[in-house]
Amino acid sequence: MSKIKVMNNQDKTTREQLSKEIVQLKSRIVELEDSESKRNESEEALGKSNALLSSILESLDNVIMFALDANYRYLSFNKAHVKEMKYIYDADIEIGRRIYHYMPNEEDRLLAEINYKRVLSGERFVEIQEYGEADNRFWYELFFNPIIDSSHNVTGFTVFVANITKRKEAENKIISLSRIFEDSLNEIFLFRADTLKFTQVNTAAQKNLGYSMDEILNMTPLDFKPEFTEESFARLVEPLLKGEKHIIVFETVHQRKDQSLYMVEVHLQVLEFDHGSMFAAIIMDVTERKNAEQDLIKHRETLEETVEERTKELKEQNQKLDKAMKVFVGREHMIRKLQRELSALKGE
Repeated sequence: MSKIKVMNNQDKTTREQLSKEIVQLKSRIVELEDSESKRNESEEALGKSNALLSSILESLDNVIMFALDANYRYLSFNKAHVKEMKYIYDADIEIGRRIYHYMPNEEDRLLAEINYKRVLSGERFVEIQEYGEADNRFWYELFFNPIIDSSHNVTGFTVFVANITKRKEAENKIISLSRIFEDSLNEIFLFRADTLKFTQVNTAAQKNLGYSMDEILNMTPLDFKPEFTEESFARLVEPLLKGEKHIIVFETVHQRKDQSLYMVEVHLQVLEFDHGSMFAAIIMDVTERKNAEQDLIKHRETLEETVEERTKELKEQNQKLDKAMKVFVGREHMIRKLQRELSALKGE
């Protein structure tokens, strides 16, 4: 009887353990199902994110993107990169192929390798560089980012690229114009159409006027144009502001910081910008030319006086000569008359 009771107790314990294990197993199954559901949700969310990212990268024609592994083999790229590689290298790129395979220019490969070694060392950086064939070169801004795995190892890198050739050309034009602006022997001024305050003045203007840039930026043209008032200058530039004239040319005088004056010829026009209208003035110091003109006028006047005096003298000489000729002619007539009379007497 006691033996049966012990067995019953053992069976009870076994059933309880089995029951607990079943509960735990069910709980684990629920956890696994929940984990699987979450994993599926994560994978779905990741897939949507990747699809969204891919859609964004493909929709931006001006954003070039590609990714390479540690051996410089393509992991991915967008359509813009495919198009650009075809345009500059006439290359049809493929996933898994090394990018060097498509770069025939040795100079480009060496430059790219320097960048790739830097980013594979874990560095993030930006470079502006020129790539392409000898007769088909373009400027690019490149953003390099390493790809780092869960073990913190760099397994590759991504590169976002923008073709900035037009921007570079515009910058070069600005640099060229800036050099022309600064190196010009003529004075060049830029000033606002509404306030007449100067915004930019070249070196020649500063030297000739004797003012520093800081001083000039707090001035207007009226500060060194003593022949003009605010009203007279407004009347002068009115045709420019109304679009009736493209440029006006006039002469006036400039007053230097030391109060000395010099004569100038002004070429003035209006330039339109997004932030408003600006006057551009090119000033030529015509002091030497004016002095030469004055000397020429004086010389001409002196020459005219000399010519007039000589003409008067020649006229007087001609008058004397006429008188002498008349006397001479009269005498010759008398001699001929006497000769005829003598001949007549001899004939008798």
